[in-house]
Amino acid sequence: MKPVELYIHPSETKGAVKKVNAKIERTSPDHIRLTYTILDSDEDLAIPEGDGIRRDGLWLQTCLEFFLGRASEDSYREFNFSPGGDWAAYSFDRARQGKRQLLMPEDPKVAWRRDKKRWVLEADLMINDLPENGACNLTAVIGEKDGTKTHWAALHAPDAPDFHDPLCFSVPFPSLAKA
Repeated sequence: MKPVELYIHPSETKGAVKKVNAKIERTSPDHIRLTYTILDSDEDLAIPEGDGIRRDGLWLQTCLEFFLGRASEDSYREFNFSPGGDWAAYSFDRARQGKRQLLMPEDPKVAWRRDKKRWVLEADLMINDLPENGACNLTAVIGEKDGTKTHWAALHAPDAPDFHDPLCFSVPFPSLAKA
């Protein structure tokens, strides 16, 4: 799958970050790789520290997110990744309802690096019961050193930033490539 450009929410003032994109690759029947790229020429991005563990509240700082739903179902899963290596995974029955910790067969592997004028986060994760027909929302909460916080998504809800809005699940989930 080609990278998907994420757009800042229309109600927010642009910060120092100029561009964010994300890419989903399905590497096996139960594995995916997410790659987020953030253009930050002046290194204004606020990078939270972490311990590489499961942690709630990651969205309060710089956090890259992935929402995965099934076609014709209200339920979905949410995954959060911090540049510090921390992560979170939740399951919802419907938009913002029935939230619970999603059991993962193994901890995601989160890697963060600087590549010229870009920051890159890669997350490799195993997910039980991946859909063959699903829709995603690729999102980012970007915190900057001066306190600016912006919300980025492939598609935004019409009012305030709301990554859980089912109308925003606009990115098709890739099927497994045939050999």
